[in-house]
Amino acid sequence: LSGGFAGHIYGSGGWDGGVWRGDVEEASRVTVAEGMKWPGAAQMGHLKTFMLSEGSSYQQLIPCVRMMNPNRHGPVASYDGWAYCAATEDRGSIFAYLEKGTPETTVEDLKPETSYRITWFDPRLGNWGAASEARTDASGKITLPSKPTEDDWAIKMILISR
Repeated sequence: LSGGFAGHIYGSGGWDGGVWRGDVEEASRVTVAEGMKWPGAAQMGHLKTFMLSEGSSYQQLIPCVRMMNPNRHGPVASYDGWAYCAATEDRGSIFAYLEKGTPETTVEDLKPETSYRITWFDPRLGNWGAASEARTDASGKITLPSKPTEDDWAIKMILISR
């Protein structure tokens, strides 16, 4: 899971000289040791639960944030309102992350009239929600169900019929 999904997913230092920006330890606003005590550090263990839930198929995922609409709803220098996505080339597996404040979101660039199993994942606790099914419209778009709470949530979409 190193690299794009875990290699820099826990950047605890912020925008002005953080732990993972290459700053020297003494000059950093937050030391590595301090950052590893934050709740987000423990939550990194849940990434494995989420990404390996479909076996090794995560290795075929390609970043494709433009599938999410909107994908940049919040301010640039914040952790609110943005949506991220990676999908297999055939769109059989889609993994996404929606920050707090993300409005109603659609997933686009899918095959028309296909069905997906959609499951929310709580990145704070590492728990899966109940699965639901949704079908793309004639243009290949699905409107995601509402997030369980306003917090950050991850979502997995698995193609179940063409």
